[in-house]
Amino acid sequence: MSEAHPAPDHDPVHDADFLRRVVDAASDGIIVHRAIRDDCGGIADFEMVFMNRMMETMFPAGTGSWLGRRLREDLPTTLGDGRYQLLVDVVESQQPIAREVEVHLLRGTTHRLHLSGIPMGDQVVVSLRDVTAERTATHALAESERRYRELVEHQAELVCRFLPDTTILFANEAFARYYGGSPEGLVGVRMIDLLPEPRRAPAAQVIGSLTPERPTITDEGFLIDPNGNQRWQQWTTSAVVEGDQVVEIQAVGIDITDRKRAEEAIRVRSEVLALVSQVSQRFIDLPADRVDDAVEAALADLGRAVAVDRAYLTLYQSDGVHLDMTHEWCAPGVDAARPYAVGVPDHEWPAARDAFRRGETIRIESVADMGDDWAAERESYATTGVQATLMMPLFDGGRLMGSVGFDACDRPRDWSDHEVALLGSATVSIGQVLARRDAELELRRSERRFRALVAGIPDLLIRVDANGTVLDWRPPTDLDDHDTPATVAERATRYRAPTPAAVIGRPLAEVYPELAGTIDAALVGEEAQPSQTVAFQVPSGTETASFEARVTRAGQEVIAVVRDVTTEHELQTTLLHQATHDALTGLANRRLFSEHLADALDHGHRSGAYPAVLFVDLDRFKVLNDSQGHDVGDTTLCAVAERLADSVRPGDVVARLGGDEFAVLSHRMGSESDAVTLGARVVDATGEPVLVDDQEVVITASVGVVLAAAESTVASVLRDADAAMYEAKARGRRRVELFTDDIREAALVRHQVEHDLRRALDSDQLRLRYQPLWSLVERRWAGAEALIRWEHPERGLLTPDEFLPIAEDAGLMPRLGSWVVHQACADARRWLAEDHPGVRAWVNLAADQLMAADLVETVTAALDAHGLDASAIGVEVTETAVVGDISLARANLAGLRAIGVLVALDDFGTGLSSLTHLGSLPLDVVKLDGAFVSGVTGQGRQRDLVDGIVSLVKRLGLEVLAERVETHSDAEALDALGVDSLQGYYLGRPMPASDLVEFLPRQGCPDTRAENSA
Repeated sequence: MSEAHPAPDHDPVHDADFLRRVVDAASDGIIVHRAIRDDCGGIADFEMVFMNRMMETMFPAGTGSWLGRRLREDLPTTLGDGRYQLLVDVVESQQPIAREVEVHLLRGTTHRLHLSGIPMGDQVVVSLRDVTAERTATHALAESERRYRELVEHQAELVCRFLPDTTILFANEAFARYYGGSPEGLVGVRMIDLLPEPRRAPAAQVIGSLTPERPTITDEGFLIDPNGNQRWQQWTTSAVVEGDQVVEIQAVGIDITDRKRAEEAIRVRSEVLALVSQVSQRFIDLPADRVDDAVEAALADLGRAVAVDRAYLTLYQSDGVHLDMTHEWCAPGVDAARPYAVGVPDHEWPAARDAFRRGETIRIESVADMGDDWAAERESYATTGVQATLMMPLFDGGRLMGSVGFDACDRPRDWSDHEVALLGSATVSIGQVLARRDAELELRRSERRFRALVAGIPDLLIRVDANGTVLDWRPPTDLDDHDTPATVAERATRYRAPTPAAVIGRPLAEVYPELAGTIDAALVGEEAQPSQTVAFQVPSGTETASFEARVTRAGQEVIAVVRDVTTEHELQTTLLHQATHDALTGLANRRLFSEHLADALDHGHRSGAYPAVLFVDLDRFKVLNDSQGHDVGDTTLCAVAERLADSVRPGDVVARLGGDEFAVLSHRMGSESDAVTLGARVVDATGEPVLVDDQEVVITASVGVVLAAAESTVASVLRDADAAMYEAKARGRRRVELFTDDIREAALVRHQVEHDLRRALDSDQLRLRYQPLWSLVERRWAGAEALIRWEHPERGLLTPDEFLPIAEDAGLMPRLGSWVVHQACADARRWLAEDHPGVRAWVNLAADQLMAADLVETVTAALDAHGLDASAIGVEVTETAVVGDISLARANLAGLRAIGVLVALDDFGTGLSSLTHLGSLPLDVVKLDGAFVSGVTGQGRQRDLVDGIVSLVKRLGLEVLAERVETHSDAEALDALGVDSLQGYYLGRPMPASDLVEFLPRQGCPDTRAENSA
């Protein structure tokens, strides 16, 4: 049992003095008020019946006392209003009531009092506690909290307050936005749980390291923001310490991603810059055979440095069009593209090609976003899996060599300006080393070519110093590698040097004194002299060898290349003779004749004695040449050349101007009669038969003569002589004509006719007249021959004889003939439309037309253009027209017959070989020449001859048409002899196509028109 304590000798609870002391010792002021009621029992006021010492201290009454005084009557309202209402409420409710009131004390201060009233019947015990300081502190704390919130709520920095277990007490807007939530929603959440897994352990370590001695820690870390991007932050974590305990933690975070990226960019720049410098250093003094390995290594270093998947080099082939990927580096796991990028034409990459030619860098950060202009490139990248690319052109001077490229295959990526600049610098270094390599290789190739060239030059090479001493001597070699001791000895003799040892060290003047002066001149002065060529000759046995030396200064030395040009000189002499003489006859040609004529005219200007020129043209030589063959023609030309040379005076010049045209230049001709006499001698000499293969060939010549005058020129003399020759031909051939003013006038007229005829072809001046043909077999009009006329605007209607020879000489017959064919087809179409289906249009073909390779196509085109069948037209050819190229003529005529065009041989019986042509040409009709018709009415030899011809032609299956029928009796006689058709004035004169349409049905059968034969 515990020991019992002795009871006190008095009861403190009932000891008034003791209670008084207890109440006075209280820290709160205590007052006892008693209610004073009015007559109705309501509360009228309160009387203060007790107050403790603290109350007296808090509210001193001055000289008096507060006890016994009424609250409303005697006490200031500043002390009583709040208290009075509290007392009323406590007495009436008989419940303890507490509230705070604000009072203004007598000394001018304002206090905040906490009043607590306890009812004791009509008395109320009120305790007062001055909470002014407490409330002031609480207000200050709240105000501080408000200001704190306002300060951090909208800051860009991330601010968070949390307990040591990381439970969040406060988070500002930036923090909540960063971590995906609201400030209110984050309160109570563990801050550590918001961090990415890799950051939780480091963050816990930092929080655990906070102590009163180390209340603040700053560190850096990263996290993944709500958008999935990695962001870097710098956190300053501070502990709130009470006593020796950390009770709260505040963390302030700053986003330092840009700074980190900048630092990383600086680091990468430094590394890439160092790498570029390393690449550049690697290429310094690099041998050409190691360039490829160095480029491969540089691409690998650059590719790894900028974290791409592929780095490569693409170069143009020698054609400047196709590209090869020559070097490539690929990251692990990336397929190589080089095997598929060989011989790629640059037009498959048009946008890239054009950009490179402009010197632009191609910077594609996302292949998927490439525009339509890059469609070809985008498609290629899509097939190879490239997501982003950076390509830079390579230049060697102004020449585009190719490009260096960097590809990203896993995802699109940004290319920073610094990356582009640094990689561009590396690209320049690569381009420079490649250009240097190419130049070095080209230099080596050039050197090899030069050495091979020098080794292959069949010339003597001499190198001489400034004193003229031979330093090097390379004897000439045989390009055909046929050197023998004999050839070596021969060359040594010709070049005065048996061996190099016999010459080197000696003055060159002792070996080749002919070169000494030229070499001395080359060495004079400081400036290098241009190369000089000196020619000289060296006796070689019984002959003289010709040499040329090319002397060139090289610094203080001279190089001489000595060549034996003896053969070249001989060849030049031969070529000069060939250039100035006719290859067939050996006579002077037009060029040499013109030079001699120019010299003779110059001499005439000085002496007054002018030369004469004879223009000689063989008559009908073309017929001879084409009918007998070119061998016979050539033999005849050579014989004529010899006779011309024998018939002129010594000193005269005989030339063949071309074809069958010759010319004679006779110096100092005394008179015109002397010139004509010389021309007559030439005509007589050429008229003698020429024996060719035991066969006599007779050829004649027409000669035009002109006597030059003071105003004459080479061109005018040849022109006038030619005009005189044409006059001789026009007057019957085999004669001489002296050039006169009349001949000049005729030549001018002929020239004017040619000029007008060219205009006529373009001015619709040509006309066709048609002469009808009567069929004796069918007794009807069977056709009409188209005869050309020229409606000259000044000279009226011209016949063919007046302009066709000129057209033939001027080469206008193909155009003229084509017009005739088309116009005849147009007229035949008109006849067909006007119900004359059996009337065939016959067209004459000149020799130039017949020999045209496209004759059949021309006729076919004309028929098609007018919608005609080939049976609507026929063609007529003379035997002189087919003698040019009989094979081509036969082929063209056969082609016309194959499409349905009839072919007639005109003027049969007038030529030399009619029977030959009759049997060899593809014909349908033979037109008997009018010369046979005039005597056919009698019973003489003429009739028998026609009868024989008709029988022969019909036996060959051909029809016979007689032309130039002028009388009724002629028509009857020819009908009796079996002639198939007739043509002539008796039947109708040539008429326009429109008149022919009216003529045919009106005339009827010519047998009934005997009275009109006149």
